[in-house]
Amino acid sequence: MKSLIAAALIAVSGLAQASGFEVEAWEMGQMTDKDKMKHAAVSAVLGVAAGIAIEDRKLAFAAALTPGLLKEIADGLGTKTCRDCGFSVKDMAANAVGAFIGVQAGHGIKVTIKRNGFLIRKDF
Repeated sequence: MKSLIAAALIAVSGLAQASGFEVEAWEMGQMTDKDKMKHAAVSAVLGVAAGIAIEDRKLAFAAALTPGLLKEIADGLGTKTCRDCGFSVKDMAANAVGAFIGVQAGHGIKVTIKRNGFLIRKDF
Protein backbone atom coordinates (compact mmCIF):
# COMPACT_ATOMS: atom_id res chain seq x y z
CA MET A 1 0.00 0.00 0.00
CA LYS A 2 2.89 2.37 0.75
CA SER A 3 4.27 1.97 -2.75
CA LEU A 4 0.79 2.56 -4.18
CA ILE A 5 0.47 5.82 -2.22
CA ALA A 6 3.97 6.94 -3.28
CA ALA A 7 3.26 6.09 -6.92
CA ALA A 8 -0.04 7.96 -6.78
CA LEU A 9 1.63 11.06 -5.32
CA ILE A 10 4.36 10.99 -7.97
CA ALA A 11 1.77 10.54 -10.73
CA VAL A 12 -0.42 13.36 -9.43
CA SER A 13 2.58 15.66 -9.13
CA GLY A 14 3.74 14.82 -12.65
CA LEU A 15 0.28 15.30 -14.13
CA ALA A 16 -0.12 18.60 -12.31
CA GLN A 17 3.21 19.87 -13.64
CA ALA A 18 2.46 18.67 -17.18
CA SER A 19 -0.91 20.43 -17.07
CA GLY A 20 0.68 23.75 -16.21
CA PHE A 21 -0.21 23.85 -12.51
CA GLU A 22 2.15 25.62 -10.19
CA VAL A 23 3.50 22.73 -8.13
CA GLU A 24 5.17 23.24 -4.76
CA ALA A 25 8.72 21.90 -4.70
CA TRP A 26 9.28 18.82 -2.53
CA GLU A 27 11.72 19.88 0.12
CA MET A 28 12.89 18.23 3.31
CA GLY A 29 10.70 20.57 5.33
CA GLN A 30 8.33 20.19 8.22
CA MET A 31 5.61 17.62 7.55
CA THR A 32 4.20 18.20 11.01
CA ASP A 33 3.08 21.82 10.74
CA LYS A 34 -0.52 22.75 11.58
CA ASP A 35 -1.63 22.88 7.94
CA LYS A 36 -0.50 19.30 7.29
CA MET A 37 -2.19 18.14 10.49
CA LYS A 38 -5.44 19.75 9.33
CA HIS A 39 -5.18 18.00 5.96
CA ALA A 40 -4.56 14.65 7.66
CA ALA A 41 -7.35 15.16 10.22
CA VAL A 42 -10.02 16.10 7.67
CA SER A 43 -9.00 13.21 5.40
CA ALA A 44 -9.07 10.83 8.39
CA VAL A 45 -12.65 11.84 9.21
CA LEU A 46 -13.61 11.37 5.56
CA GLY A 47 -11.77 8.03 5.62
CA VAL A 48 -13.74 6.77 8.62
CA ALA A 49 -17.01 7.73 6.90
CA ALA A 50 -15.91 6.10 3.65
CA GLY A 51 -14.66 3.01 5.50
CA ILE A 52 -18.08 2.61 7.11
CA ALA A 53 -20.07 3.26 3.93
CA ILE A 54 -17.91 1.44 1.35
CA GLU A 55 -16.88 -2.20 1.78
CA ASP A 56 -13.98 -2.12 -0.72
CA ARG A 57 -11.04 -0.45 1.06
CA LYS A 58 -9.40 0.81 -2.15
CA LEU A 59 -12.61 2.46 -3.27
CA ALA A 60 -13.13 3.90 0.22
CA PHE A 61 -9.57 5.30 0.14
CA ALA A 62 -10.19 6.90 -3.26
CA ALA A 63 -13.46 8.41 -2.00
CA ALA A 64 -11.77 9.82 1.10
CA LEU A 65 -8.86 11.25 -0.91
CA THR A 66 -10.98 12.91 -3.62
CA PRO A 67 -11.96 16.10 -1.70
CA GLY A 68 -8.31 16.79 -0.81
CA LEU A 69 -7.25 16.23 -4.41
CA LEU A 70 -9.95 18.60 -5.67
CA LYS A 71 -8.85 21.22 -3.12
CA GLU A 72 -5.23 20.96 -4.30
CA ILE A 73 -6.27 21.18 -7.95
CA ALA A 74 -8.24 24.33 -7.09
CA ASP A 75 -5.13 25.72 -5.35
CA GLY A 76 -3.09 24.89 -8.45
CA LEU A 77 -5.53 26.85 -10.59
CA GLY A 78 -5.19 29.87 -8.29
CA THR A 79 -8.72 30.11 -6.91
CA LYS A 80 -9.96 32.97 -4.75
CA THR A 81 -9.20 31.08 -1.53
CA CYS A 82 -5.54 30.52 -2.31
CA ARG A 83 -4.09 32.51 -5.20
CA ASP A 84 -0.42 31.96 -4.34
CA CYS A 85 -0.51 28.45 -2.87
CA GLY A 86 -0.14 26.17 -5.88
CA PHE A 87 -0.64 22.41 -5.89
CA SER A 88 1.04 20.97 -2.79
CA VAL A 89 2.46 17.46 -2.93
CA LYS A 90 3.08 17.67 0.83
CA ASP A 91 -0.59 18.47 1.44
CA MET A 92 -1.54 15.50 -0.74
CA ALA A 93 0.82 13.27 1.25
CA ALA A 94 -0.90 14.40 4.46
CA ASN A 95 -4.30 13.79 2.82
CA ALA A 96 -3.23 10.28 1.82
CA VAL A 97 -1.96 9.40 5.29
CA GLY A 98 -5.15 10.67 6.94
CA ALA A 99 -7.42 8.92 4.42
CA PHE A 100 -5.53 5.64 4.83
CA ILE A 101 -5.71 5.74 8.64
CA GLY A 102 -9.38 6.75 8.56
CA VAL A 103 -10.39 3.97 6.15
CA GLN A 104 -8.59 1.38 8.27
CA ALA A 105 -10.32 2.67 11.41
CA GLY A 106 -13.76 2.86 9.77
CA HIS A 107 -13.63 -0.49 7.98
CA GLY A 108 -15.70 -3.03 9.86
CA ILE A 109 -17.83 -0.51 11.75
CA LYS A 110 -21.49 -1.33 11.26
CA VAL A 111 -24.15 1.27 11.99
CA THR A 112 -27.74 0.12 12.47
CA ILE A 113 -30.42 2.79 12.63
CA LYS A 114 -33.44 1.99 14.79
CA ARG A 115 -36.55 3.97 15.66
CA ASN A 116 -35.33 4.79 19.16
CA GLY A 117 -31.71 5.49 18.22
CA PHE A 118 -28.85 3.71 16.52
CA LEU A 119 -26.37 0.95 17.30
CA ILE A 120 -22.69 1.08 16.40
CA ARG A 121 -20.69 -2.15 16.33
CA LYS A 122 -17.05 -2.71 15.34
CA ASP A 123 -16.05 -6.08 13.88
CA PHE A 124 -12.37 -6.83 14.48
